[in-house]
Amino acid sequence: MRNLLSIFLSIVLSATSYSQAALSDLTIRVENIKSSQGNMKVGLFDNPGHFLNESESVIGVQKDVESSTVTFNIKGIKRGVYAVSIYHDENGNDELDTNIFGIPKEPYAFSNNAKGAFGPPSFQDCQFTIDLDHEEIIITL
Repeated sequence: MRNLLSIFLSIVLSATSYSQAALSDLTIRVENIKSSQGNMKVGLFDNPGHFLNESESVIGVQKDVESSTVTFNIKGIKRGVYAVSIYHDENGNDELDTNIFGIPKEPYAFSNNAKGAFGPPSFQDCQFTIDLDHEEIIITL
């Protein structure tokens, strides 16, 4: 009975340490911010089909802009492939303002500093892998 209990505890402890080891922290540093008005919104996506659909992001966070750099620290992310989209909501109306042609009037950017030719870049252009305990990406606005 004692051996069975030892085996059970060993399995539980191994599973717990594995699940904790499979989680990572992500630091997203946004640089080259021109205005200190409004807030910066970040969407983290893990599915190409959901990319840029704000309601389908794995994590969506925002922070007030107070300087030319804003840093987001996101904890407990499953390891895998992700893409990030950000925009600077300068007027604080909770949306990316566009002109009559749908072209953004507020600053925006993507992971890998990817650029789209005639529209936003694809998930594949923006994707990066989280496979360490801590990852950091830098996005230039």
